[in-house]
Amino acid sequence: MYIKENDAHPLLTIEGDGMFLGLHDSPESFLHRRVHVTALGTQLASRKADWIHLNGINQWYGGVHLEGNDSIWRWDAGTATIIRCT
Repeated sequence: MYIKENDAHPLLTIEGDGMFLGLHDSPESFLHRRVHVTALGTQLASRKADWIHLNGINQWYGGVHLEGNDSIWRWDAGTATIIRCT
């Protein structure tokens, strides 16, 4: 899952000024900021919400193109296969 800074459905909120750090940025300014999980983040962690339904998908996995907001297919990392959601 990719999280974008200005996503319509954020999973985290970060208090303080400035942008989210890049890979090569110094962490000093970030060390004093508070990070909070949003209600949606909690729902996703407990599998009560569906990230793809909210944000859509456009990825290729195992030769299958998953796209749209109502994809019935999911990648199962445990078996490394595409599975059909029921």
